[in-house]
Amino acid sequence: MSRTLRLAQPIIWIEVNPPLLAKGGYRASDIERRLEAYNYRFFKPHFRRNAIGIPSLTLEPYRDIDARLAGKMADLVAVVPGSAGWQRILNSKIRLIEGELSPCIIS
Repeated sequence: MSRTLRLAQPIIWIEVNPPLLAKGGYRASDIERRLEAYNYRFFKPHFRRNAIGIPSLTLEPYRDIDARLAGKMADLVAVVPGSAGWQRILNSKIRLIEGELSPCIIS
């Protein structure tokens, strides 16, 4: 898996379930830390429909997953800035909210 993450840098859509992770002895931050080691950044997807029902997707930068989720489940998107997946997002109709994309310092 590490080879795929390093070389292919796929876009990852993941459901993060803190209660289930805790049963296995893990935290959401373990996922965050593991993927950030491969330069992934996290985004929370927001789906909306306009007045006539046309759907849109917005990605909001999302960091410090444990604190922000506060034990609740959420879908997150992980992508490496500058990767082919990142370029596909930028060239699509997906709206990307401006935010911090620099690497996290994890102690």
